[in-house]
Amino acid sequence: MKRIKTIIILFLVCIAAFSKTLTIASYNVENLFDLNHDKTEYDVYTPGNWNLTSYKTKLKNAAFVISKINADIISLQEIESQTAIDDLNSQLKRNGLIYHRAFVKNPKQPIGVGLLSKYPVVNILQYSVPNTRPIMRCDIAVENDTISVFSVHFPAKRHPESERIKAANVCKRAIDAMLANQNYEYYITGDFNSDFDEFARSLSQGTDNSNGKTGINHVLKTLRSANGKPPQLSLAPLDLGEHFNPWIEKEMDERWSYIFRGNKNTLDHILFGQNMTDTTNWRYIYGSFSHFIIPEIIKDGKPYDWQHNQSTGVHYNSGYSDHLAVFAKITNENISQNPKIQEPIGLNGWITNHALAELKFAQNTPQGFPVYQLNTKKIPSTASVAKIIAVAEKNYAPLEMAVRGLGSFSVRSRVKTAESDNKWSYSSPAIKQITSQAKYGAFKSENWTNFTLLPEVLAGDIVEIEIRVQKETPLNIQFCVENLNGWYRHPKARKK
Repeated sequence: MKRIKTIIILFLVCIAAFSKTLTIASYNVENLFDLNHDKTEYDVYTPGNWNLTSYKTKLKNAAFVISKINADIISLQEIESQTAIDDLNSQLKRNGLIYHRAFVKNPKQPIGVGLLSKYPVVNILQYSVPNTRPIMRCDIAVENDTISVFSVHFPAKRHPESERIKAANVCKRAIDAMLANQNYEYYITGDFNSDFDEFARSLSQGTDNSNGKTGINHVLKTLRSANGKPPQLSLAPLDLGEHFNPWIEKEMDERWSYIFRGNKNTLDHILFGQNMTDTTNWRYIYGSFSHFIIPEIIKDGKPYDWQHNQSTGVHYNSGYSDHLAVFAKITNENISQNPKIQEPIGLNGWITNHALAELKFAQNTPQGFPVYQLNTKKIPSTASVAKIIAVAEKNYAPLEMAVRGLGSFSVRSRVKTAESDNKWSYSSPAIKQITSQAKYGAFKSENWTNFTLLPEVLAGDIVEIEIRVQKETPLNIQFCVENLNGWYRHPKARKK
C-alpha cells in the first residue's frame, strides 16, 4: 500500500511539473533605434538628434514596461536591429528577467520585429512581405511541446487595405505550410494596423480598395461571412483556418491599444487558431486577454508616447510608447470554459474624425438597433465630428435618424457612386427638412426626435453620413440611424 501511495504521489508531482500556464504578450515599443547609422533610420533618429542619453533612456523605459508585464513570451515591434534587441535584453537582465531572443528585418526598412522568450527558441523563420516588415515564425520549446509564434507588423493605416491583405496572405501561407508538416499549437500576434472590426470601419476610414475584404477579418478569418447574412466574428468551435480574436471579450471602453485622430483603435492583437481553442494540449484561457495599463504609461488618458519634436528632431528623453501592450494566458491544463463575449461587436462603421470628439456605444433599442453617444468639447471652427460610409443591406424610404440630447449640429448625407459623388443633402432635428446647405439650430430634447436624412436609399448603395457641429458649440447627444445595424456588402449590391 505504501508503495502504491508513493507511485501516486510521484505521478501527481510529474503532472504538476508539466502543468503550466503561460503569459503571452505583444508590445509595439515605438521606434527603438540603436546608435549605428545605417541610413534607413527616420530623420529624428539619425546622429545629432538621437544620442547615447536618449538611447539609454528609451531602453530603460521599454524594459520597465516589459518587466511589469513579465510575460513568458512577448513579441515586439519597431525594433531597429539585432543590436537594439540585444541591448534591450541586457537591460531586462539587469531588471532580473532572463530571455532568449529572436529578430528579423527587411534590410531596406527602418524597423523589424522581435521576440523575447523565457523558453528556448529552437527555430526562427522569416517570411518576406513586399515593401514592409517581414513576418517571423519562432518555434518555442516548452517542456516536451513546441509552440509556434507568428509575429507581425502589417503596413500602417495610411496605406490601403490591399497592402495589409498582402501581408495577411503571406502569414496565412506560412501557417498552412507549418500545419502541413508539424502539428504545432500556434498563435499570431503583433501590430496588425487593423481594428478587430476592420470590415466595418474600412469604408469610413477611406482605406477600402478591396471591395470590403480585409486582411485580419477575411484572409485570417476572424470573421464568418455568408452571402445574404450579416457577418459574425469567428467563435469556437473554429474551422481550420479560422481565428478567434479575444478583443470581442472586452467591454467597449476597454477595447483599445492605440488612439488615432481621437479614435480608440485595436491595432494590436493576439489571434488563436483552431488548435488553441479546442480542449487538447495548449489552449487560450478565455477572459484572460487585455491591454496592459499602469499609471506610469498613461498621460491625459492616452498612451504616454516617446516625447520628441518632429520638426527640430529634439528628443525630450521621456515617455514610453504610443501603443499599449496586449497580453493573454494560455495553459495545458484540462479546464472547462466558454468565451465571454461582449456586445455590441463594434461601432458598425461609425468613427470620430475630430480629436475633440468622443463616440461610444450607449445601448440597443428594443428593436435591437445600436444607439451611440457623441460628445464634443468647444471646437474652434465648424467641423465634421463623426461619420460613416456604409453599404445599405436593404431599401430605405426614407432613411431616418433619431436623436436626443442638446447642441447645435447639422447632418449631411449622400449616396456615393463610382462616377461621381452626389451632392450633399443637409438636415437637422432643429430644422426638420432636407436643405441644399447646412442650417444649424439649437436642439434640446430628452425625448427621441426623428428626422429624415435621405428620401430614398436602395440596397447596395454606398451611403455617406457626417455629423457636423457649429463653432464653439459643445455637443452631447445620443443618436440612432434607422436600421443602420450591421450594414454589410449585400450580395445583390447594385453595380455602380
